[in-house]
Amino acid sequence: MAWFDQIISCSLVCHGGVRACDAYGRGGAMDERVGSRANGLAALEAAVLTGRLSRRDVLKRGAALGLTAPAIAALLAACGSSSKETPAATASSGGGAPGAGTATTGTSGGGRGRGSGDLLRILYWQAPPMLNQHYANGNLISNPAALVLEPLIRISPEGDVVAVLCEKAPSLENGGISADGKTVTYTLLEGLVWSDGTPVSSDDAKFTWKWAIDPAAGTTSSPAFVNVDDIEVVDARTFKIHLKNTDPAWYNIFGRGTSDGAPILPKHLLENYMGDKAQSAPFNMKPVGTGPYKVTNFVPGDVVNYEINESYRFPDKPFFKKVEYKGGGDAPSAARAVLQTGEVDYAINLQVEKSVLENLLKSGVGELIVLPDGSVEHVFINFADPNKEVDGARSEPSTQHPFLTDKAVREALALGVDRDMIV
Repeated sequence: MAWFDQIISCSLVCHGGVRACDAYGRGGAMDERVGSRANGLAALEAAVLTGRLSRRDVLKRGAALGLTAPAIAALLAACGSSSKETPAATASSGGGAPGAGTATTGTSGGGRGRGSGDLLRILYWQAPPMLNQHYANGNLISNPAALVLEPLIRISPEGDVVAVLCEKAPSLENGGISADGKTVTYTLLEGLVWSDGTPVSSDDAKFTWKWAIDPAAGTTSSPAFVNVDDIEVVDARTFKIHLKNTDPAWYNIFGRGTSDGAPILPKHLLENYMGDKAQSAPFNMKPVGTGPYKVTNFVPGDVVNYEINESYRFPDKPFFKKVEYKGGGDAPSAARAVLQTGEVDYAINLQVEKSVLENLLKSGVGELIVLPDGSVEHVFINFADPNKEVDGARSEPSTQHPFLTDKAVREALALGVDRDMIV
């Protein structure tokens, strides 16, 4: 994945509640790396986990560390553990997200456990059509799905590979990666279960690989597995990934690094939905995962409702009892709902003119936080003809678009772009 120059995103925080907005709403994982702030991030996580910070303090410090808005939201909503913690070590951490989805003072104290907060309301730039990350092509699907489906490993803000569902992140030093770099070994966490109570096993990992690479399934995650030669099941919790060639991006296999994620999926719920049946699986609309939440209601293109996954391995997490992930609307309306009326706790993709934002900020309900991001807004020009069919397919490279191949038309489009507003 190519990394572009950092662009500026904006976030907003409503006083007494989590009210943030990433101007572009992208950047990969909800714990996406935007800079190297190892010591500061570790301190921030520790302070959140022990309940020493108000949510406003978390947002301000997160912004100072260069975290993206989704990263801060994930820290507040799911209260994930530090990369060096174990489930036992964090069992009494108190959930960490200081404050509920209501207009309170936002002060935090210790002893806050699972479900201490009420409802977290998130307004996203667009509602997801499904909730399976194997069909994601950006944050539209991957972010709301990440509350349910977790990666086997992830990349920390410091650029380290961090264990999530496995005992340790594979490396050459610990023997998890073979000397030739072509075998990666994982051991799943002991007692790990899906939210329906079924144990997560190595068979699930091998099944997911087979399921995702089937061309008839049409997954977007299949490129993550293109270098996989075989997955060997050693025992119920241990499996080995045998690669065709040494691959520096091995962490994208079942992990979430620079991709949208390719998590392990439950075999018992998808084995009857292979190939061309995969996209119609009920799982895609109501996934069963290992994450802090499970889906209670999903209206594609509109809203996702979550409640706590009682099988989640951290007894005192997550903090919020429920999450509402709403999509749609326009940027000015989203800004108003956060900055002026306080109807929403967290809004994403706020692309609003500066003068409008300044007006809304005068209400005193919220504040604007500027954050860097690692992606770029862009538009592709289709030079092929979308109306002409060639061998059953449209927009084939061998065809010519009726007017976009005309240089004068493209120059006119370029002249019509308001560059001052973008900058």
